[in-house]
Formats: sequence, C-alpha cells, structure tokens
Amino acid sequence: MTVTAQLIVSNGDQRFAIELTSQALCATVAKLPDNTSQSGLFDLLSRYPDSQVRFAVAGMENLPNEAVERLAADSSLMVVLQVMKSKAARQSMNPGQVHTAALRDPEVAALVAATLEDFNLDGDTVLAYLENHPDTHVRAKLAGNPFIGNAVLRRIATGDRDARVREIAGDMVV
Repeated sequence: MTVTAQLIVSNGDQRFAIELTSQALCATVAKLPDNTSQSGLFDLLSRYPDSQVRFAVAGMENLPNEAVERLAADSSLMVVLQVMKSKAARQSMNPGQVHTAALRDPEVAALVAATLEDFNLDGDTVLAYLENHPDTHVRAKLAGNPFIGNAVLRRIATGDRDARVREIAGDMVV
C-alpha cells in the first residue's frame, strides 16, 4: 500500500489539491491533536514511506496498537527510539516486541532498561537479557532503575563485571 498526503482546499465551488512534501506533512503531524480520534490517521501515517514522517507520528501518545507494533519494528532506529519514548506505547508492547527491539541496538536496550517498569512483561527473558547485556551503559541503566527490585539489584551489585555498575546497583538496594 502506497501512502501519500495531499492538502485539499475547497470553497464548495472550487477544489484544489496539492501533494504535500514530507517536510510539510511532518509539520502538519506536529499540529494534530494527539487523541484517539486521530488513531486511524496515525495508523496510516505509520506506513508512510519517509522515515521523517514515521518519526513524527511515533511521538504521538494515542497510537493504535498496530501502529506501535509497526513503528517498534521500523527500519529506522530513530523511529524505534521515538515510539519507545511514549509510555502509552511501552505499555501496549508485548514481551516479544520489547525483546526484539532491545536486541536491535544498545541505545534501545538502555531505554528499555531505564523504563522497564512501564512494559507489561510476563517472565524474565527481557530482564535477563538486560542484566547480561554486553554494553556497560545498558547494565548501568538497569542498575539505576529503582523499580527493578532488590533481588535483581543485589545480583547486579555482587555479580556484574563492571565496578561502576556494581556500585550503582549497591547504592539502589533498599
């Protein structure tokens, strides 16, 4: 499906339509009300060929689940990061989507680690991946998350291979 955008101006007698550039469409998206009445439009724009437009729509809080799923698996890392900044989007993602996104890039994994409490995770797959992530920054984000629980913090505080990560987790243990 090819998605295009046009500006239509009509006075009843005359009607004019022009193709919108991606830049103009991004500016328009920024002005749209971010509410559920726009969910159909947001879903359609999540399929737009230009990643700048998908990035603009990924910042909306009222995305339908299908758009969140599509944007979380987008070919553009910036789009993925943008959609995962939305708490509403994080809450609608399933554990498989979260894990797949975290596997993709350390920056995404760090964002997941810092906001782990917002995801609806059933099981320890994502947590185990983050806890053993090869990137120290990701493990530090997890260690600094006050919502991950004392058992995990103690494990990190005593077993992480990086002294700074161990220190961060140790400081967080209640």
